[in-house]
Amino acid sequence: MRGALILALALSAPAAQAAEAASRISGGLTVDLGFMLDPIVITAPRTKLAPQRHIDERVNATLRRLLTQRSEVRPEDLGVTNDASRVFGELATLTGHMLRLRYTELGFLLTEGLAGAKDFSLQNDLERVARSAPNPQLRASAMVALGYTKEERFVPLFTQMLREPDLTVRLGALEALVASGSPSAQFAIADAAQTDASMAVRIMAAGAYWKMGNLSGRELLLGFISHEDWYVRAHAVRYLGELGDSDEYRKLMDLLQTEQNPIVRSELTLALMRLGKKK
Repeated sequence: MRGALILALALSAPAAQAAEAASRISGGLTVDLGFMLDPIVITAPRTKLAPQRHIDERVNATLRRLLTQRSEVRPEDLGVTNDASRVFGELATLTGHMLRLRYTELGFLLTEGLAGAKDFSLQNDLERVARSAPNPQLRASAMVALGYTKEERFVPLFTQMLREPDLTVRLGALEALVASGSPSAQFAIADAAQTDASMAVRIMAAGAYWKMGNLSGRELLLGFISHEDWYVRAHAVRYLGELGDSDEYRKLMDLLQTEQNPIVRSELTLALMRLGKKK
């Protein structure tokens, strides 16, 4: 479900336009753009180890300490941006943005290291952080890490967190539900696609729902391509390009003739190239 998200598009738009779009998309909530940038993919290396291979306890202990320390710090108390952010912030390329996120937001590295953890004490720490830590970024990261365990017992937690007021937490809950691969997660994902206050969550949930084989997700995305907000249209177009076929090709080609926003038009050309292979 990793698609084009707010930051990837906002970086290409004038600052005022990007800020206005982010405000509308978030439904008035605080948007954590850094957390949502998502060309970076969680690889969950511990899930690829053979069953007989055990991770050194010193590795787990280090991850546990980092998780505990950072989860108790609110984002506004983290202080000035570090040197890595300043260096990579000057690289106006996709690689530069990816490196900036990787080395300025510890949540990504912790998610990567803890994703799929089977150790019971690690799972307890992750669940505690997900439920009540002051740092919403770490709450989201903890849920995604638990999602990769594929354990059904965490699905109610993710579903509950989809009702949290913080957008970052809800995005983490949604990604965790998708990562879990649980059939029981589909109802919560469908509900988020239709009712969430943030259009970012609704689009991502609709794409995930369709990817699970439910055509209702497709219908929602088709509705979003006529939305007044350029970002909503662009993001929906990307999902249609990734998941659609010849029917979507025709619809998007028609849209290309009338769409005026340059970002949406660019996304349309990419979607049509992908779909051209399926005609």
